[in-house]
Amino acid sequence: MTARIARILTFAVLGALTGACIDTPAEPIPPETSFLAVMPRGGGTAVSTTAPIVIQFSGPMQPQMSVYASLHEGDATGPAIACAAAWSGDSTVLTLTPMNPLMSNRMYTLHLGGGMTDVHGSIIDMMQHGGMMGGQWATGTIMGAGMMGSGGGEMGHGWQGPNGMYGMVFRFTTF
Repeated sequence: MTARIARILTFAVLGALTGACIDTPAEPIPPETSFLAVMPRGGGTAVSTTAPIVIQFSGPMQPQMSVYASLHEGDATGPAIACAAAWSGDSTVLTLTPMNPLMSNRMYTLHLGGGMTDVHGSIIDMMQHGGMMGGQWATGTIMGAGMMGSGGGEMGHGWQGPNGMYGMVFRFTTF
């Protein structure tokens, strides 16, 4: 349950218990932040080996959430690619710039954690736009937590969302 829904339910229950008619909560409920876009999109081909990865959200994010965005060679269990992370001035756009050019004719996977939170502490919504951007839900199997796998370091807090998935993965291929 998102923090937004929890706050709305709290006000409804308080109103029912006290018999009061509560039209609006005393503190405003912040809008829910959504994942909006990623470049390159999942399934992209002929991506430049020097292009940055750009991730856009509908509202401001907590600066430390950049640790829940990782780029991997191959699939999500492949080696992590060192990237510099930078937020836009309004904290709605995260740019990951690989420290070295990517290799030509290779598949790469961007992994965004499902437990990423905005400045209000609410978990972001990936549902609406993630699939439209070529994303796929990161299940335990995708993350290497099959019968023999350990899952690595991208399955804990901040990576796992309320739907039980470990965020989304977006695969693309360089030229």
